[in-house]
Amino acid sequence: MTTPDERLRALRYAEELLGRIVDDAHVPAAVRQRARDLAMAFPGRRELLAGIETPGARLTPIGAQAIIDAGVFFARIGRPDIDDEETRTLLDTVMRHYPTSRDGWRDAQHLQSVPLADFLAEEST
Repeated sequence: MTTPDERLRALRYAEELLGRIVDDAHVPAAVRQRARDLAMAFPGRRELLAGIETPGARLTPIGAQAIIDAGVFFARIGRPDIDDEETRTLLDTVMRHYPTSRDGWRDAQHLQSVPLADFLAEEST
């Protein structure tokens, strides 16, 4: 199980990873398009931090679904799709602490029902 600050960091890196995949011309077009679609719905760092700081704040249905879908997407892509070593390293980093069912994030509906501060915490510096 990961800690709340590790999960937030993984989501922050996931947002970056989606952008890198979109911009990498060596990645298959279908994979880039899926990353683009996910990136448009994926909650950004500011949105997540604001949710942590606002008592009772929850993810939007679209944001919750994007987090779940991105986790599935990241688990399915790999070496054949990602040629760039830095991007592969970022993918490994994201997957190390990406929120999953072992953290209680079963599906998007469940994810929306729980206050963000119950699962995420601002990273300590």
